Amino acid sequence: MGSKLEELANPGILSIKPYVPGKSIQEVIKEKGVRDVIKMASNENPLGISPLAYRAVKETLTNSFQYPEVSSLKLREALSGKLDIPPEYIMIGNGADELIYTLAMTFLTDGDEVIIPEITFSMYEIVALAMRGRVVKSRLVNLKIDLNDILSGITEKTKLIFLCNPNNPTGDLLDKENIYRFISSVPDNIIIVHDECYAEFADENYVPNLRPFIRDGKKNIILLRTFSKIYGLAGIRVGYGIADPEMLELMYRIRPPFGVSVPAQEAGTAALQDESFFKETLSLTERGKHYIYGELKRLGLFFINSHTNFILIDTKRDCRVIMDKMISRGIIVRPMNGYNLPTYIRITVGTEEQNRKFITALENVLKEETG
Repeated sequence: MGSKLEELANPGILSIKPYVPGKSIQEVIKEKGVRDVIKMASNENPLGISPLAYRAVKETLTNSFQYPEVSSLKLREALSGKLDIPPEYIMIGNGADELIYTLAMTFLTDGDEVIIPEITFSMYEIVALAMRGRVVKSRLVNLKIDLNDILSGITEKTKLIFLCNPNNPTGDLLDKENIYRFISSVPDNIIIVHDECYAEFADENYVPNLRPFIRDGKKNIILLRTFSKIYGLAGIRVGYGIADPEMLELMYRIRPPFGVSVPAQEAGTAALQDESFFKETLSLTERGKHYIYGELKRLGLFFINSHTNFILIDTKRDCRVIMDKMISRGIIVRPMNGYNLPTYIRITVGTEEQNRKFITALENVLKEETG
């Protein structure tokens, strides 16, 4: 028999497995007593925060006694100029996560079906269940999202489809031609959420550009992006959505009015001007992936060629054991057992020094496990 509080709770949350983030550096220091710790688990920018954003945050702190501008107009106008879409088509969130929650609260009700790839960002399932929706898992083929399987899963109860592209945690990318065909096949009364939070790391020749669909009146698409990865603002919490103003107006009705702080709005606006940091991050990531790929091939390990700043790796061993032994060596990696990938880890591409330390530690751990 459940507790009294469980009886009072929204029944949708009782089947939810809480989101489990990667271990923090502070946790590892406390638990293991390791002092020199590298975190390669949460896809953060190894270069830190955009210098222009850092300066903007410092300068705006004196104004933080005031409530932030509700619509984040300054940041929306900056994004409008960069993305060639009117500001009324843009909504700013406290990270992309807030927009995912707001979408679910706006459009889902009891019994609505939500189609989600079987291996993808776990927050989609959490918000769907919280709204008492029914989650329909679509299959992956060779760790790639199968759009045809998603289409075959559509019923009259389908309300939302979540597509993480590039996908987290696999790093795979659905190319533009397949996405365009998919969109034309989905009924207009089903909302397509195209989560592009890692798209800046992918080859722009292959990344779908869905903004023209929205500008041309397609009302059932919303695009999600973040400043967390490419601009190093994960701790600031700022992301944005692009959709028809009619969809955003409905979402504005329920979102917290002051959800995006003054520093977050200013940091995002300044970061958009930091082209040198943007390019340096991309260059560092590409060099790092090239090095890590070569070393993983030398070690005989399977991995997915990533269109993001992380790499999914099959260690051929229990990923929990690998994680624990890597942590003991001062390197935090993300185990993938929660995604039904019991031998896989996901690692963030770091600096040259971090990548080399990771490979050295991984090789030693694998030798130890082999005996």
